[in-house]
Amino acid sequence: MDRRLVVRVERTSRLRWLRRLRPWLELSARGRAALIVMVLMICAIVGFAAQQVATAPVEALDVAGNIEPARQTFLDFGVTGVVQAVNVKAGQAVQAGAVLAQLDDATLSAQVTQARAAVDTAGLKMRQDAETSPAAQAEAAAVTAVATSRLEEAAAEANLADTARLTELGVEAAQLGLTGGQSAAAAAQVQLGAAQANLVDIQRSAAAAVVAAQQAVDSAAAIGQGAVNAAEVQLATAERNLSDQQKVSQKMVTSSRAGVSSAQATLKADQATLATDTMTESTACPTDPACSTAKETVAADKAAVAADQAMVKTAQAKLTQDQATANQDVNQAAATVANDQATLKNTQIAAAVAVKSAQTTLAQTQAAARQAGDQAAAQLAASQVSLQAAQGEGIGAAQNALQQAQAKGQQSNDQGAAQLAASRFARASAEQALASFPQDALLLQLQQDQDQVNAARSVLAVAQHNASKGSIVAPVAGVVDHVNVVAGQSAGPPAVTTTHAIVLETPDAFQLTAPVRDIVMPSCR
Repeated sequence: MDRRLVVRVERTSRLRWLRRLRPWLELSARGRAALIVMVLMICAIVGFAAQQVATAPVEALDVAGNIEPARQTFLDFGVTGVVQAVNVKAGQAVQAGAVLAQLDDATLSAQVTQARAAVDTAGLKMRQDAETSPAAQAEAAAVTAVATSRLEEAAAEANLADTARLTELGVEAAQLGLTGGQSAAAAAQVQLGAAQANLVDIQRSAAAAVVAAQQAVDSAAAIGQGAVNAAEVQLATAERNLSDQQKVSQKMVTSSRAGVSSAQATLKADQATLATDTMTESTACPTDPACSTAKETVAADKAAVAADQAMVKTAQAKLTQDQATANQDVNQAAATVANDQATLKNTQIAAAVAVKSAQTTLAQTQAAARQAGDQAAAQLAASQVSLQAAQGEGIGAAQNALQQAQAKGQQSNDQGAAQLAASRFARASAEQALASFPQDALLLQLQQDQDQVNAARSVLAVAQHNASKGSIVAPVAGVVDHVNVVAGQSAGPPAVTTTHAIVLETPDAFQLTAPVRDIVMPSCR
């Protein structure tokens, strides 16, 4: 190998001896002779340079020094752990890519396994949330509640407007009644007509609200039933697949067992043939020296028996493999069935909750409709009484009717205002509840699940990276100079340890370090 020498001369008044020359002094006699010749050539070069600059020529410079590699590579583990094996020792030559030392990878492998399990768990949760989302069901119920409350608020506003109008009409009618009995009767008749119109309007609004609530119940039931039907179909498919898989697996195992039985039967028949031909050979050969045919038959029978035995082993191995494959396929199909059963149960619960919420809204709407109808009927009855009083009592009755109309109008207005305030409060509460949901609850949930999957994958990547750093590999070919670790010792990166685990020297460049006296330094410039 061609080697390049780098010469360095140090000025010192004392000798310095190099402590290590192991790889280069452990040479053959021819190698040491070549090394001595190179040292003498270097001395001649130094002497020639000294003659060119010194006043007194120097014919030769005799120095004693050390030749050592000019480059070293410091190698350490990439992670902290316990050293499991050290594969080299000082002075050993190694090739690029050789594994020099290894850490105990039990902990690193466990971390990789745990990280992979976390990735699988996060992915399973994401798939389950994609199939059925309670958050989306709850958001739909909140939207229905807001729509219902807005309808109730609109009905309350209409009721309040009608009540105010009726009150105004009632007061006007009572005032007109003060001018005469006929005017009072006419006013009472107007009030009665308004009460009848109000009753019709309230009944129409209440019927519309009840129909809308009933539609919400039917819609929730239809949506829930559709989801349940889909889950039931998926479960039935999984159960059918499980049954089919069990049949296929049983058929495969039965076929393999038949193959084993057939091979064993063939082996038994060939063994019987071998026994018969062996007996024939033992009987014929002593009397017939030329019994080559019998011997060939026995040899052929033995070969057939050996082939049959191999075929039996092959059939038995296939049976074992088919049984393992069948068990694995059936277990996977059974796991799918269990997962689909859980999905069906969750879907049924969500559908029942949605229907129950819609039914509660329907009951509340029906109660409000009955209350509004009762109030309108009471107003109608009061109008009828007012009309009768106006027609029978004249001016006095009209004055009383005016007072009653004002009082009842104020009461009706107060009740209508209270009902409107309650409807507005219910609507604001429903809108606030809806606003508390994310813009898209399902997408947000799936995004959160995806973030968990990405985080688990990042942890797995770090664990795999750390597992790959548990070995020291030679980056280049060279000779091991130092080994500072042993099996069972704790080791890690340079930031953790104070010394490098392994020092590798690259013997493609050398330097000569030699002491010289001050008197000859002018010749060494």
